[in-house]
Amino acid sequence: MNIGFVGLGKVGTYIASSLLREGFNVTVYNRTLTKAKQFAKKFHSEYAKSIQDLCKNKKIIILCVDTEQAVETLTNQIKHYLAPNTSIIDHSTINYEISKKIHKSLKKQKISFLDAPITGGQQGAQSSIGGIMVGGDKETFAKTKKIIQSYTTTLEYMGASGQGQLTKIANQICSFNIKQGLLEALDFANKYKIPRKKLVEILLSGSAFSLQLTKNLQSINQKKYEKERHYARKEIGIAIKNAKSKKLRLHCTEQLAKLIRT
Repeated sequence: MNIGFVGLGKVGTYIASSLLREGFNVTVYNRTLTKAKQFAKKFHSEYAKSIQDLCKNKKIIILCVDTEQAVETLTNQIKHYLAPNTSIIDHSTINYEISKKIHKSLKKQKISFLDAPITGGQQGAQSSIGGIMVGGDKETFAKTKKIIQSYTTTLEYMGASGQGQLTKIANQICSFNIKQGLLEALDFANKYKIPRKKLVEILLSGSAFSLQLTKNLQSINQKKYEKERHYARKEIGIAIKNAKSKKLRLHCTEQLAKLIRT
């Protein structure tokens, strides 16, 4: 199957190279053409110089970009060149309302759209990615399931368009709050000169245990967390906006949003 792939950051590079290893024909495109050329040379793939070139003879286009604006711009371009009865899989994390709007717009042209955000992507992208949760037409999910499974071990169909994004945000509400709690626990322990090695053993064996501990406890510190604040601000902002639309207060998350603004 011929697949077009957009976005060669850490996560995108991992996914696109995984698809190639699994035997799919992948043509890559990146806003910075040099990146696409470098990827094509390293992994022996094709690269496109434009979105129009990327869409030629493709049944599936996969997006892995950062922002809502990028997703909207790309889908608006792609729909002019992609044939009917084709699909777009979007691995970006964006507001579910944007995903639903794109889904509705593309459906008029018989192009399917799946919102399929990824958990744990940035941290594990060198060797693996986390789970993928999918929203969109069930028939499209069934057709593309084997492709997505080629680069993740955890894949769940969550329901109609937008449900993948909402599930990702629920995950992030939990994840960022746990990580903030871990940072505060370590800061507290450092102030009282509690040996980190012994603290680790206690945390890993008790009720404070979580995946965040096993992934981050040995290396996490405030400086490292600063690098993640861009994603935290964006995704926590989406969470609070979505909650307000349902008249729901996320008290801890709202406090965390204030902390990471500075």
